[in-house]
Amino acid sequence: MQGPTEILKAMTKWLFAHLGIALFSLTVTAIVLTVGGIYHIYETILIYTNIVLLLPTPLWATIAWVFLSGVFIYIRMSKSQSLSPSKKPKYFKYCPECNYGINVKLPNIYCSCGTKYLEKCPNCNKKIIRDFGRICSFCGYNFPTKPKTGQEWMAR
Repeated sequence: MQGPTEILKAMTKWLFAHLGIALFSLTVTAIVLTVGGIYHIYETILIYTNIVLLLPTPLWATIAWVFLSGVFIYIRMSKSQSLSPSKKPKYFKYCPECNYGINVKLPNIYCSCGTKYLEKCPNCNKKIIRDFGRICSFCGYNFPTKPKTGQEWMAR
């Protein structure tokens, strides 16, 4: 006959062996039921989505959708245009005599007519952002020019 310690060891060994099998089978069953439950929920959502999509849309919903998509496109386009580096204002050197501007990065100081280029408005001291026009874009100041005599073509 076996002693109580051997019997206790054998029962413990049998219990843990069967407990491991039971836990494994419970885990597999839970996974199958969970996947089946997820599949059932997915299938139900798909069926209800299909039903809703096949219903005729009311006129107010169509108008609201078109309006909201137009607003969305407008906002996207305005953000992309305002943040793009190519849309930043360029600065110019401006000749008030010729009514002509060149890029501020060019090294020229004098125009071909002999007039010194303006880089900033004499009135408000802001950089010139237009390459033509004798008026400052910010303060409306008229850039100074030499008085016209009507004989300018003879001087050249």
